[in-house]
Amino acid sequence: MARSSTPEVKFSNLDKVFFPKTGFTKGQMIQYYVAAAPYLLPHLKQRPITLIRFPDGIAYAANVKKLYVSDESAGDECVIDGLRDRAMTTIAVGGQAGNSVYDPHTGNVLVAVQTANKVVEIDPRTDSVVNRHAIAGSDHPHGMAIDAAHRLLFVASENNAALHTIDLRNWHVVDQLKVGGKPDVLAFDPGWQRLYVGCESGSVWVFTVRGGHLAAEGQVTLPHAHTVAVDPRTHHVYVPLQKVGTKPVLRIMSARRP
Repeated sequence: MARSSTPEVKFSNLDKVFFPKTGFTKGQMIQYYVAAAPYLLPHLKQRPITLIRFPDGIAYAANVKKLYVSDESAGDECVIDGLRDRAMTTIAVGGQAGNSVYDPHTGNVLVAVQTANKVVEIDPRTDSVVNRHAIAGSDHPHGMAIDAAHRLLFVASENNAALHTIDLRNWHVVDQLKVGGKPDVLAFDPGWQRLYVGCESGSVWVFTVRGGHLAAEGQVTLPHAHTVAVDPRTHHVYVPLQKVGTKPVLRIMSARRP
């Protein structure tokens, strides 16, 4: 009888839950990798890769051409060389890593540390944490967006549905507003000074910056609208929905000028 030359790999604890939010187990993740392998492996041949268990945020540090990807489960940032397309290192942030944004004024990358109720600053030149800022009134900060021109940072907290406006010149909280349940991703349109907050509870909240403060414009009901993006050229808002009926759907909204 002919024997396979492929070595046998044994796995344990296949029922272990890897991703609590969705309930996916270790066994299901392995099944996914096996099913996707024929399509993925040809593109990965002779290319270095890294496994990020729970990618949650991404920021591009233009000054050093590096990409920073938050790994929520591992509690760190994976640093990728944008020129050479390779993983460089990981940076522990001291808790679950939420969204990341690049601050063009300081050249640092900001990361929401959910379980510490803080935002940390990473210096991309040294790939080290240089500051940790506690956010008063925050409970599990996750989504972030930055108004670079006015030195404002917007932070949404999942557990208490709070939206904070922070003055980046002194890290003081300027505003604390209520939004929909479990706010997730934020998107900022610098041309129209408009902020969009996607909430897992099924809504997108809209604000406009006036005089350094946020003014509420309204909200749109969209099921599972926890991811949102905005095109600063057209001002169109893009909201991918996890499922409408039986299929994922991308909603594109035309925004009204402030």
